[in-house]
Amino acid sequence: SSVIIDAVCPQAWSREPLYVAAARQKANVKVIECICSDEGLHRRRTESRIRNIPGMPEITWEAVLQRKSVYKPWEEPHLILDSVSSLEDLVQSVKLKI
Repeated sequence: SSVIIDAVCPQAWSREPLYVAAARQKANVKVIECICSDEGLHRRRTESRIRNIPGMPEITWEAVLQRKSVYKPWEEPHLILDSVSSLEDLVQSVKLKI
């Protein structure tokens, strides 16, 4: 079976539980880091997104910038996808590399 966790995990301490849970289940971990190299596009996407999740406020651009300010790069091997690319290209990258 597979599990997908959609989370920012900006620092090593916030990533560790993923590896602990995977080890407990004898599962492999495959990390895909999604970025948006075009800051203007990233901001427009953030400000126009409506998640509508009960009990969770919508994400603001200021929150994105705050999270970026504490972000530490992954040390473990992982795939980086740039969401500026087309969906088809992103899917192909995952198929080829994961």
